[in-house]
Amino acid sequence: MTPAQLEGLDDNGFLRAWSGFSLEERAALPDDTQGRCRARFVHLTPHVEASVARAERSQLEAERAAPARAPLPRVWVDDAQIPEAGPSLVKGIIGRGDFGVIYGGPSTGKTFLTIDMACHVALGEPWRGRKTSAALAVYVAAEAGRSILTRFVAARERLVPEGREMRVPLAIITRPVNLALPAEVDGLVVELRAIAEECSDAQGVGLVVFDTLSRSMPGADENASSDLTRVIAAIDLIRGELGASVVAVHHSGKDASKGARGHSALVAAADFVIGVADHVATIEKVRDAVAGQAIPFALEVVQLGEDRDGDPITTCIAIEAEAGDEPMPQHRPLGPNEKIAIDTLRKLFATTRKNLAERGDDPASACITLGSWREALEAKKINRGRYHEVRASLLKRGVLRIDGVHVELVEGRQ
Repeated sequence: MTPAQLEGLDDNGFLRAWSGFSLEERAALPDDTQGRCRARFVHLTPHVEASVARAERSQLEAERAAPARAPLPRVWVDDAQIPEAGPSLVKGIIGRGDFGVIYGGPSTGKTFLTIDMACHVALGEPWRGRKTSAALAVYVAAEAGRSILTRFVAARERLVPEGREMRVPLAIITRPVNLALPAEVDGLVVELRAIAEECSDAQGVGLVVFDTLSRSMPGADENASSDLTRVIAAIDLIRGELGASVVAVHHSGKDASKGARGHSALVAAADFVIGVADHVATIEKVRDAVAGQAIPFALEVVQLGEDRDGDPITTCIAIEAEAGDEPMPQHRPLGPNEKIAIDTLRKLFATTRKNLAERGDDPASACITLGSWREALEAKKINRGRYHEVRASLLKRGVLRIDGVHVELVEGRQ
């Protein structure tokens, strides 16, 4: 069947023909034909979903009639041992096969930070003091398209050593993939396998990034549990088929204090969540590690050359920054919540030092955890979202110092 014949079919005929095409046959069609056929397929999705539902019911009935499965695997606690886990992609944050969310508001630097992380993973270079395991990374630039390549060129120029002969195992897909459509997800899996074959030095795809999640689920509702669950199932399919870790770059809502935008099922399904605000990335959730650690970064403007008109081509790259490297102008007074946060931390230290002295211990050994500080602020009606905003602001001022799970004031900077 020629492309013209395919597009000339009525809706029912088109659905039958398109559904009968293999992924390879679809990929062989001209790009413009593929685009029109996919758009038409999306328009007819309700018919397809009804067909899928019937197929699922048939499969369920067949499974009910099938013989009982083998017993579920079990281990007695007396015999349990620590599982031998493979190396993490980013130690302490991204484990092999994990799903994570990196979210923030506009102009917070979340994409620059994610690009920086992906480049370090591809190169196997430590990221923000954490070991990484070299892995093939694929970045799906669903929102920026080809324009994102400028940022990757800047990162490559800064991070890739001169004289490197091996290809950097990082590919950028410059067209969105609809995670809400099973056919597109299946096609993506085929494409990712093809990318892995091209990169002969890689052991399959290790990291897949979708930037952003909302542009990777057009037509679906972020606030609807059913739609988001379908997208999460697609992500799980990619993880299961390829053994890859998946990261979704996402937006915060209009009220940043409420965290990532959309239904809570997204954060619930994630193995790790990183919130980005004011050039500080905060690990809000992480499996088998302590959450709450802050990762300050800065954006450095770089010039890559000139365009055809002779104007400079500039972009930014995310670079490491110590807390307080970019203090806020001191003429801006502390806000009410910032004052409460500082006063609360001082009182926690005073109480802890007093208790230590009464026990005969050294008061100078007093330390306060981020968790204790956050709980004390919640008691003063500063919710979790406001807490992260205040902490990021005080870090930027250089008022706070965070060491692992502990926090302290840098006196004289208030």
